[in-house]
Amino acid sequence: MSVCNVCDYNLNLDEETKSVLSKEFTTADGHVYKPIATIRIPKINIYYPVLSETTEELLKKAPTKFMYGEPNEVGNFCIAGHNYRNKKFFSKVPTLEN
Repeated sequence: MSVCNVCDYNLNLDEETKSVLSKEFTTADGHVYKPIATIRIPKINIYYPVLSETTEELLKKAPTKFMYGEPNEVGNFCIAGHNYRNKKFFSKVPTLEN
């Protein structure tokens, strides 16, 4: 598991972001995952941690890193997340306008 502690970067993170990044998520088998980034889309009130690995169980808790590089690195950082059509995670993305 590759973990990038975003708080170690010399960024001016607000307290809300620091709070989200300090959360831990535990799976049924006892593995603990910490967020490696956050995703924020203010127009549709999305603000979630991004977890370091993708599994079906973790996708029920938060968006996850799907593939490629790490946050704050040059290149692509691909995330995965569900659209439960219940105002959770990415269900409100279709309401965005260009």
